[in-house]
Amino acid sequence: MRISLNWLSDYIDISNIPADQIAENLTSLGLEVESIEKVSIISGDVVVGEIIDAQQHPDADQLRVCQVDIGRGEPLEIVCGAPNARKGIRACVATVGSTLPGNFKIKKSKIRGVTSFGMMCAEDELGISKMHDQIIELEQSVTIGSSVAKLYELEDTVLTLGLTPNRSDCLGYIGVARDLAAKLGLPLKLPAQSGLKLSQDISSADKISVNISEIEDCPRFCALYVDRVSTIESPLKIRNRLEASGMRPINLIVDITNYVMLEYGQPIHAYDINDISGNKINVRCAKQGESITSLDGSKRELESEDVLICDDSNAIGIAGVMGGENSEVKDNTTEI
Repeated sequence: MRISLNWLSDYIDISNIPADQIAENLTSLGLEVESIEKVSIISGDVVVGEIIDAQQHPDADQLRVCQVDIGRGEPLEIVCGAPNARKGIRACVATVGSTLPGNFKIKKSKIRGVTSFGMMCAEDELGISKMHDQIIELEQSVTIGSSVAKLYELEDTVLTLGLTPNRSDCLGYIGVARDLAAKLGLPLKLPAQSGLKLSQDISSADKISVNISEIEDCPRFCALYVDRVSTIESPLKIRNRLEASGMRPINLIVDITNYVMLEYGQPIHAYDINDISGNKINVRCAKQGESITSLDGSKRELESEDVLICDDSNAIGIAGVMGGENSEVKDNTTEI
């Protein structure tokens, strides 16, 4: 299991504890750390800067020559074509020698006769989103010269745990944090749940029913119908944390199920209800010769002891393992 220290720090304050010390403590608990890896999608100095002056480029209507304070003596002169580049805003500044996603290296360059010592970044240039229309405008409270990688969690340290079968309680971040907090004598911070209110009682019985045939292998299975969902891109923090944990971000619906699964260690999966025959969920063991094509595109031949999630006609998932390709959330999914 891969553990992001950025994510783990939500539940336990490890800000002043070196990664190797965290690894040593986890290993002493029986949660063997097999490797420690530093990951980052940017390198070099990408920092917060403030535009202290912005003048029209003498030879280009769409460009401005900006003086940018990054908290290191003399300001940097940067030529910028963004329409919102103006005096007083704080921006993300990639200095000369830094590297952005896509192996884009920042170099000193001459633009229409004016030398530019760096670049102020749009969201797509940092891998935050696809937005390219303007440079990022940061809050005035963000410290000049501070690391943009830390601000957006663009860098992380990842521990790989070699969990033994008897430690399924640590298949989620909260389980790992609980053990580590006890070992270090630090408070455990659980996700806040108080104050959550529903506009109405939740009932899905008229939309989906659940029947469990294998009660010994699956004593509990819950289904909840949700409509008017959108398969938009997830926020950057969710995408980064999933990738650090070894999962590929797909869209907000899929990503949030994976996020909750990794947080609590509780399998959770979203099915497109339009692909659920009979609007029924049946939990049963596989039949002789039965197979399923899973989300990764692999056709899997099943054994009689495999527990399946099925609709009225077909298997739509392997319980607690992976969903089926035939009921996956798609770009046009609106009901799950």
